[in-house]
Amino acid sequence: MRRTLRFLLIIICIITMFACNQKSSSTLISEVTTELTTINLVSSSIPTENIAVHIPEAGINDFVSYQAVYISNDSFDAYIDVNISEDESSQMIESISEIIDKLPSDHKLVYRISDNFGSWIDNDIITLNKTNFYLDNNYVNFTLLYLFGESSNYGLIYGYSQYLLDQSSVINLSDLTSLTNNDDYVFDLTWPLFLSEYVTDEIGVMVRSISTNFVSYLINTEGEEVFQDLLTQSGTFNDQIDNSLASYLSEWLYSLGIVYQVSPMPIVIRYSTASSYYPVIIETMWAKYYINKDFMNEQFDFDVVFTDYYELRSFINTLEYGMEQVREFTNNDLSIDLYGKIPIYYNSIYGSADLGYGALYRGSEENSSIVARAAGATLHEYVHYATLGTKYKDTSALTNMYLLEGIAIYVSTQYDDWWEKANQYEYENILPSMTSMNEFVMNYNTFLAENQTQFNIFDYLDCTQYTFIDTVTFPNFVSSASYVKYLIDNYGIELFWQYYGEEETFDVLYGKSSAEMQEEWKQYLIDKFE
Repeated sequence: MRRTLRFLLIIICIITMFACNQKSSSTLISEVTTELTTINLVSSSIPTENIAVHIPEAGINDFVSYQAVYISNDSFDAYIDVNISEDESSQMIESISEIIDKLPSDHKLVYRISDNFGSWIDNDIITLNKTNFYLDNNYVNFTLLYLFGESSNYGLIYGYSQYLLDQSSVINLSDLTSLTNNDDYVFDLTWPLFLSEYVTDEIGVMVRSISTNFVSYLINTEGEEVFQDLLTQSGTFNDQIDNSLASYLSEWLYSLGIVYQVSPMPIVIRYSTASSYYPVIIETMWAKYYINKDFMNEQFDFDVVFTDYYELRSFINTLEYGMEQVREFTNNDLSIDLYGKIPIYYNSIYGSADLGYGALYRGSEENSSIVARAAGATLHEYVHYATLGTKYKDTSALTNMYLLEGIAIYVSTQYDDWWEKANQYEYENILPSMTSMNEFVMNYNTFLAENQTQFNIFDYLDCTQYTFIDTVTFPNFVSSASYVKYLIDNYGIELFWQYYGEEETFDVLYGKSSAEMQEEWKQYLIDKFE
């Protein structure tokens, strides 16, 4: 009751400030501050001054401004949009106070509340969308995310918010049994519970129910301190948290009479919110993936199409493994992790609107990033990242282009199943209808028949270069890998990396000029397909 009266006084002061619009801003601030000091609060108002709020969208320094009323107490500072009614402001301030009183916090929190921006955490500030303030416990969830880490387990965060609000629901056991039989991925509680774009409403409700009941069980059986330790650790990249979580989940199911072993994910993945463009950041040991909410239904031909969160997560796992293989393959002091986790943006915010197949952006050595609206381009661009700093000299511009794109295609092809499948699909379903590709299709069909072999991506690339050897004066991405593969297969990977590392010139290392090597490679292709 005392707290309610205290905040009603604050709101009264705010109303008084607006009524006295004939007075100067400095006079108003002075009077309001003096009056509130008598109840051990410091409050000031800034109705005519804009507050700039950073919007962390795609790494672009974008800001929005809004007029705010500033309210402060011992626990937090709040900058509330002046367009929010006095009643709503009072209720939101009271709600924040009540939840903070229940949580471990040794420093002041800062909130900004308006409909001019979404809900996320940036620069130690909790920004909350006014309309969604109470939706799915939004104000509680983002307070918990701030206190326990932005990448904390989202399922545990939501369940804890429900526990703190004493609104636990009872799960339907038949629903839970059905889930364990069909959709065990529901028990991966690390997924972004607040992002309905990635899951159906039905699944979202089920996961929220599981989270709420599980957290209540864990606190009641293990104690709140054990639970908070688990929640704190859930934002790290130690897979022990995933093993512990799977074990606790299995115990909880057993307590309900359901014998089901929950398995942890093979690769550690953490999630956090970003912004309206990127509602989720999937962070792993190797990269940060900024996923656009529209990514699943804006795909290009041959691309990986994500129909739900489960497919998205599976893709990240597969890609993560491919990145690890790439780094091992290029382990020649060129792929040292100089830049930390590389951001990968799945959107077309960078560059032109029709950016389809990705690019590596070098803003600075500390801020390089990959943009890939087409998912299949990611590993190719990652090879460029893994070989940053490589140079090659005393060769023609033509050879340089073969090397630059050739190594990216050659290496990524070995670890990217999508790339081979996409090319095979192209060969079988698209090229036969293209008159300009008749000669290529005939050459490759003949090669497969004569050698009694199946589709192979490297033979496919070789045949591309052979077919257009006299008509293409500038290498395309597909044929570039043919030249790199020839150098590696015939002269060895160690020699290739020596040259890539600029230890010696091409002719010193290979005993011939790059022009002579190009002719030798072309003759190899002729011998292979004639």
